[in-house]
Amino acid sequence: MFDVLPIDVTIVDVFTPPGRPGGDSYHGSYYVGHGHLRSHNTPHEQIEVKFPAEGFSLYQANRQLEDYYIEEKETDTVKHIVDDEEQVTLTFHHPCGIAVKIAHLAQVTDRWAEIIKDIPVFTNDSKITFMPSGKDFVESGEVLARAIGHATNTSLDFGVYDLRNKNDSAERLARDWPKYVLDASHGICWTGLFGPEVQKLLEGKADSNATSDFCE
Repeated sequence: MFDVLPIDVTIVDVFTPPGRPGGDSYHGSYYVGHGHLRSHNTPHEQIEVKFPAEGFSLYQANRQLEDYYIEEKETDTVKHIVDDEEQVTLTFHHPCGIAVKIAHLAQVTDRWAEIIKDIPVFTNDSKITFMPSGKDFVESGEVLARAIGHATNTSLDFGVYDLRNKNDSAERLARDWPKYVLDASHGICWTGLFGPEVQKLLEGKADSNATSDFCE
């Protein structure tokens, strides 16, 4: 079903798998149902983002600017993320019951900029706008954006959700992270959806400090 990883796997420096708790003094406790693809050595505006599969249409969208702090455990430092480059989140649905969410899209293509032009731009707010079901379809390999994140945080969020079934973490999520249960309880480990070669490359770049409830 999935044909191409959203960004070129050869420029991914760090892969963080989906399905893990997180938190720090700035954000409190949270749960992450998606994975991260980070690139430290490729400028953020030189990374195209492609959609991975056929048959999906836009379901939700968000536009926002960012001004926040993150704790980098590897270096024991705090980084201030502030940028005026718009960050876009697009969620697509397939009639079979699969959803794909891609976040931290920057410099979206003209087609998708036109589709989401009326959506308000927030600051540090992930409030979503629902889109007309089955209207705006995306093709496999279609370029959604020409950059990810911004110059100080070159990262893309990517999540795949099976809306037909809840995962094995659903009960624990409902108990410990009820705010995130709606999406995360359907999250899946998507590394194997792109074939064994891509899976092996991603696992070789996995964040050694990150665990995953979805990926064994």
